[in-house]
Amino acid sequence: MDSRSNTRRERTFQYDEDLPPLPVPSLQQTLHKYLQSVKPFLSEEELHETEGIVGEFAHGVGKTLHAKLVDRSEKRKNWLEQWWEEKAYLETRLPLGVLQNPSGPIPAQESMWPPREGTQLERGAICLWHLLSFYQLVRKEMLPVDKNRAGTQIFSMNQFRGMFHSCREPGLEKDTLYRYFKTEREGPCPTHVHVMCNGHIFKMTVFDRNGQLLTAAEIYRQMSYIKDMSRERGQCVGALTGDDRPTYAKAFEHLVSLDPANRAHIETIKSSIVGCIMDDGHPTTMAGTCAHGIAGPSPHNRWFDKGYSTIITSNGCACSNLDHAPFDGMVVVALSMYIHHRMLKDGGDMPGKPTVRPDIPMPIEMIFTVDQRVRDDIQHATETYHKLASTFDIVCSSYYQYGKDFMKKHKMHPDATIQLALQLAYYTATGKPGAAYETATTRQFYHGRTDTMRSCSMEAIDWCKAMLDSRADPTHQLSLLRRAHDKHNTLMAEAASGQGIDRHLLGLYILSQEMGLPVPDLFTDKAYTLSGGGGNFPLSTSTLGYTPILGSIAPMRNDGYMCCYRIGKEELQFTVSAFKNCAETDAYQLFHEITLALNKIGNLLLSAKL
Repeated sequence: MDSRSNTRRERTFQYDEDLPPLPVPSLQQTLHKYLQSVKPFLSEEELHETEGIVGEFAHGVGKTLHAKLVDRSEKRKNWLEQWWEEKAYLETRLPLGVLQNPSGPIPAQESMWPPREGTQLERGAICLWHLLSFYQLVRKEMLPVDKNRAGTQIFSMNQFRGMFHSCREPGLEKDTLYRYFKTEREGPCPTHVHVMCNGHIFKMTVFDRNGQLLTAAEIYRQMSYIKDMSRERGQCVGALTGDDRPTYAKAFEHLVSLDPANRAHIETIKSSIVGCIMDDGHPTTMAGTCAHGIAGPSPHNRWFDKGYSTIITSNGCACSNLDHAPFDGMVVVALSMYIHHRMLKDGGDMPGKPTVRPDIPMPIEMIFTVDQRVRDDIQHATETYHKLASTFDIVCSSYYQYGKDFMKKHKMHPDATIQLALQLAYYTATGKPGAAYETATTRQFYHGRTDTMRSCSMEAIDWCKAMLDSRADPTHQLSLLRRAHDKHNTLMAEAASGQGIDRHLLGLYILSQEMGLPVPDLFTDKAYTLSGGGGNFPLSTSTLGYTPILGSIAPMRNDGYMCCYRIGKEELQFTVSAFKNCAETDAYQLFHEITLALNKIGNLLLSAKL
């Protein structure tokens, strides 16, 4: 990466092509670690049976599949990239609305922007202007390159390309993802966003003919015009995107067959920089705003296929809705942090000059040609969405006993500490180990995204059992805590360095299917599902780092939980989501258990100083 010495300013994407290829772990290592990861969920007899299955796989078809995977890795710098996009996202047939698309509120709601009626247009214009300023940085390749804290490890910036001008189209068996983003050096990009309001969809140009971003005041005027033109309920075509993918695919094909103009409108939406939604709804809490973004009151103002959409409610609460296929959460955190800092600088007020030029083109509404079938399809999709949204539950709350500083003082990594608290909380609430997914970033590699860090280790469960044993000595409990903590850190470091197990196993599974082979026994063995394999983690988790940013997404399973958290210096904040129609889960109860688990950890650490 000697190019760093040849330029005074690093360009956003300048190192991406130089990053090392995603490695393929050794088969022996992956299978050994896999056996370690399934132990918490099996009896001795069951473990013995699974060991036999894994051994047969290692010396049989697994060896063949692994050789094929190594061969693939020698021909592609990222052997996983296409598979992951397709299998994890584009081939999933569940609705994007509620079940797949994440969201998050902006921190300003708890400070300079409390909910207030009459602020929707002004706050919406401010949010969109800051978002587009960030977009300009990416287009101009002026966004700083992400690195580790020491500045010695460069991370892939490729996902920032997927945040803008991206959208998918539905298919019966697989969706198609479209990306239109280019840097300024690579060529021109469309200069519009699409705006949704009361079931209407508008094309709004946000750059003038000289390529300059409109002022925030000009964007405010444009949004005011759209609001005024949307007093009556619109066609609500966007609701179609909330149905299950095969049903939506049929409805989509019919819609575009009615009129070439319908296809042109969809191309306008697909190629837009982002979506901007002026929404109904009056959330009053961070939990309410987060729920609004994921499972809001109506799908009529959504285009769930769109890569990124910013949402502003009637009472001025801001959040987002985004397709997970083109990018991961930490890219959104970077955008949110940029907007947050710019808003702090401006005090939440309208940035820039109050200039409003008279010759800026007004937004144009996209009117679709529809028939009774389209109207019926919209009604069906709306019912599908409402049924799912009515089951979504979320808690957003804080823990104030301690934060990063306390954990660091006691030589505990904050993320590992919180993950162990989640394990203890789940074990206490359910009486059994919780197969847990934690996101591990692999962005140090070419086009790297994520791997799974399986945080339910035997070391963690041994500690949980000791914590629930009233006869256990605190010194012993503390020793087990540190042992589990160190194991967690080791597993996370391995996953981030491309030595995780789940993506490797996924690659072997996909190859078996592409080769027309029977599904190997390893993947049908109950140990695989019980330990979370195949997207079956009852506890899915993700850290948002040392930031003020929050977010959430639905659990992987109907009987599961999703827990996101941010780490402050003196406090922690969580979102816990679950489904109301599952009698076995309760988001409020799990959050309560998390706070109790954190208290117990804090008391253990303090006891060591007595």
